[in-house]
Amino acid sequence: MRHSVAIVAALVAACGRLDFGARGAHDGSIPAGDGAVDRPDALGDAADECLPGYLLCDGFEKATLAPWWTPSTAGVALDATVAHRGTQSLHLHVEDVPANEGANAIVTETTTFLAASTTIYVRAFARMSAIPDDNLGLIETDQTTGMPDGDGVFATSSGLTVFSQFSEASMDTGFTPTDGAWTCLVWTVVRATDATGSLALDGDATASLTNVQTDGDPPIDEMELGIQLAGPTDTVLQPAIDVWIDDVIVASSPLTCAD
Repeated sequence: MRHSVAIVAALVAACGRLDFGARGAHDGSIPAGDGAVDRPDALGDAADECLPGYLLCDGFEKATLAPWWTPSTAGVALDATVAHRGTQSLHLHVEDVPANEGANAIVTETTTFLAASTTIYVRAFARMSAIPDDNLGLIETDQTTGMPDGDGVFATSSGLTVFSQFSEASMDTGFTPTDGAWTCLVWTVVRATDATGSLALDGDATASLTNVQTDGDPPIDEMELGIQLAGPTDTVLQPAIDVWIDDVIVASSPLTCAD
């Protein structure tokens, strides 16, 4: 999502304003891997980790980034020094980002959207070097064409927040991740092109946003993981920040931190 919006709070107002894009030139500086694994069920910390019902799983243990991930131009690497489980994780990095400028260090996948599904289930572990000063998108599911709009999990200075850009509605979790510690994120998007959809975050942080639009025409068709800072609504200097992602699962049925 690449244009700014004002957020209409739902049930509990989120602090600040969020955005899905307006990506600027201040990308990170870590080179990306080139990808060499040929099927989703070969991913994970073991070859058999992708169980039936899992559409994608990745423990980022391979020598290079899997080919279904499309990395941003910079700021993306596999890291053998930090891992939630196994020996590696996905490392995202951006340098200082001035106020009102955007930046991103992300990986994007569209593979799991090829089969129509009314609900999207994602489990990921995330670790941040610091609590962001601005609104940082960690997980986003959005349109690649059209407006575009979408849904996301944001890390803000006051904690994690879920957000529907279609309805301009948000919900705070009341949970602030600990610097340098892993946080389990279980993200569920019940897709609807009217106000019958819902968003939920479970795991270490919980929030539920109901009776909102979560999809559109064209439908959401990509998922992004990493660091996204949007210029129009990120209004303070964001110091350099690192995010690590590990043990990602996208599934056709509900997930937990233990999966």
